[in-house]
Formats: sequence, structure tokens, C-alpha cells
Amino acid sequence: MGHLRNKSLVLLLVTLVDVALGVASVSAQSFELRFGNRFLGTLVYEDDSGETRVAANLSNTPLSLFNGTFEAATRSIYATSGNSLGEYRSLGRSSRNTREIAVVFDRDAVVETRINPLSERTDLSNPINVVDSVIDPVSALGEILSASECPSDLRIYDGRRVILLSNLRSQRVDDILSCELRYSVIAGPGHLSPLYIREISLKLSYVISADTQLLSRMQMSAGLWSLNIIRQD
Repeated sequence: MGHLRNKSLVLLLVTLVDVALGVASVSAQSFELRFGNRFLGTLVYEDDSGETRVAANLSNTPLSLFNGTFEAATRSIYATSGNSLGEYRSLGRSSRNTREIAVVFDRDAVVETRINPLSERTDLSNPINVVDSVIDPVSALGEILSASECPSDLRIYDGRRVILLSNLRSQRVDDILSCELRYSVIAGPGHLSPLYIREISLKLSYVISADTQLLSRMQMSAGLWSLNIIRQD
């Protein structure tokens, strides 16, 4: 049970971790994933011309049970009508399964969702059931990384569920800004069967220098378990 929760927190990071990316003035950012003192793997966010990518590599989970990789990207595409749309794609591979997701957005509305295998689809994989204005997980992470203060509330869609990332409180001490947020699944299944985790506490620590604000640490907690994401670049 403890190992499952550890994995769920890592997956949730990427899910927000699953969030639209657009980091100002920094093209690549690297983070370590740690559970206590244990190194679990790495997370890299890269904003390249025309495409934003997130890549996570879990290489040191307990007994290697949940080792695997996760890749996600957002880019602009064009419909046959000539309209500009947004496309989110993700690919997760582990010893347990492989899942591919593709979502097409028209601004903040879901146009199409494709999932392989089909058994991974949920009711929220039908765009008609997504009634909120939403962004994708890669873009959401971008909002967190590029924030000039604590991030505003976000509604995130990953192809299977809708998540609300809500800002609870903030505090600044000298050059450190701390933000407390809540990550809640508000439609669709929770994360990681059979736990179906629906709520996670998130604490962000930013270092402020002159006119810049840089995320130095992200802590995700569910119950007694806590995952730390620590900047390396």
C-alpha cells in the first residue's frame, strides 16, 4: 500500500504535472524526485520553439516495482478549416502498463480525446462530458513554473478526469515565497487504482531575486506520505 501511494504522488506530479507549459526566459528546467532521502528519479520541463515537453524518469523506486517513464507535450496544430488548435499528447510506460493519450483543445474547450488502450477510457474521455473551461497538464505545470506570484486557480483535463488546482494561502519571508495549494479531482476517477486518490496538498517554494521568481521546491503530500521535487538546474 505504501509503495502504491509513493507511485501515485509521482504520477500526480506529472499530471499537474500534467499542466500547460510556457516558462518565460528559461527553456529547460530540471528537477529531482525524492521520497524522504530516497532518490526516485528526474523530471525535465523544456519549452522549445513550437512545442513544450515534460519528461519524467523513475529509476529507483522501491524494489523497482514502479520504475518507468512518462513523456508529455503540447503544441499548436491547424484544423482543416485553418483554425489554430492545441494538442496535448502523453505516453506513460511502466512495469504495470502503457497508456497513450491525445487531446485536442479549441482554446479552453475539449474537441477530441483519444486513449490507447480503450479500456483506460472513462466517462470524461468523451468531450461532451467536459463542461468546464480547462487546460492540459503540461500547460498547468508551465503556469506553476512561470508564476510571478502564487499561481491562480486552474482546472486541468488529462483525458480521463478534471482536476481543480486551488490556491489556499501564501506567505513571504525575506526572499522566499511559499504557496499552499490543493489538488482535487472534481470529475472522473481518482488516481491510481485501487486507491483512487482524489486530493493532494501541494506546497510551492519560490526564490525571489530582483525581478525574477524561480520555483526551487515542490512538495506533494497525501496523508503521511510526501514527495519532494527539487530544482537541479
